[in-house]
Amino acid sequence: MTTGGSVDKRIFSQLVSEVVKDEYRAIDFHFIGTLDDSVQKSLNIHFHEFGSGFDSIAQDCDTAISAAGTSMWSLLSNKSLLGLATIVENQKANYSYAINSKHALPVFDLDNVKLDIGVLRTLLFDETSRRNIYRAISGQYDTLGASRVCELLLKVHNDNFHRNEL
Repeated sequence: MTTGGSVDKRIFSQLVSEVVKDEYRAIDFHFIGTLDDSVQKSLNIHFHEFGSGFDSIAQDCDTAISAAGTSMWSLLSNKSLLGLATIVENQKANYSYAINSKHALPVFDLDNVKLDIGVLRTLLFDETSRRNIYRAISGQYDTLGASRVCELLLKVHNDNFHRNEL
């Protein structure tokens, strides 16, 4: 599953052209995002529009690929998620944090140029790797990630405002 509001179509295309291979036929893939009609259709690939049941789709997945944006924090808070891979879009700090803390595996390089098929296969076929990620993130996140950031920024702004008032 891939998520993210501004994910480059090259990323989707590379993922889709990899996962239509026979070795993946036992896995159901749910992509969230809009693709053009040139992308191959396959029995195990399902496409969803942004915002259409993200939480319910994520509940049914044991592995996710995120664009390292706000949706990544929602995925990290998902209690059933066993593995998380991440790609960089415009949020390199989220990407770096997730990789460095072993909460995710880097499926694409930092410049979003090339899919690392070895990492993708590890994530999809190696249950030990997925469980290690699950243990690393378990209980550390909740669904308030984005709103908490906003609250923190507001608090800092208010503190600075009151300090300047004195």
